[in-house]
Amino acid sequence: MTGGWIPAWAANVWSVLFFVIALVHGWHLAWAAGQARFWHLAHLLMALGMMDMFWPAGRMPVGAVPGEIIFGVAAVAVLGFIAVAVIRRTPPAAAWLLTAFDLAAMVYMFALMSTRFPAAITVLLAAAFVVESAGWATGKLVRTAPAHATAANGQHHGGEVLSMRISLALMGLGMAYMLLAMQFGTDMGSNMPGMPGMPGM
Repeated sequence: MTGGWIPAWAANVWSVLFFVIALVHGWHLAWAAGQARFWHLAHLLMALGMMDMFWPAGRMPVGAVPGEIIFGVAAVAVLGFIAVAVIRRTPPAAAWLLTAFDLAAMVYMFALMSTRFPAAITVLLAAAFVVESAGWATGKLVRTAPAHATAANGQHHGGEVLSMRISLALMGLGMAYMLLAMQFGTDMGSNMPGMPGMPGM
């Protein structure tokens, strides 16, 4: 998606960044254990979703409606996992609540391509992502991540935690930017590839 608040160079930069973020979480996914694998899978999915929205070349590979469905199902699955864990009195890591919020926000972003929501909601969501990004950047949210969220090789534990922190901080900033760009930098999806019936398609 280019135009408005997202010039071509920004779309290219963010597409590359989210590709790298996807690689980071894919690597952690391969080496993590237990529920941490599914946690990284959720973030890998979100990174791919953001690549889709920042896609600089023509139509988005995945359109708005499929995106809403994919991330809606993912958000419900995470909420279901949290509910079952609470019922069994084995509460999951606190970061799962953030993940459910992030997935729901992805649904909101895809919905913004065809529906105009109150600006206040979008601004609040963007602000929440900035705060979340700061939490990962400073390391304050690391303790909320699932156990074994980084690769198993303890010799590189510090670097693995740092890669996770940086990737999640960048993801939060990218999501905040996309929210604001969709709300204020486009005309109801007119600059969004993959939206049939919109001007310029």
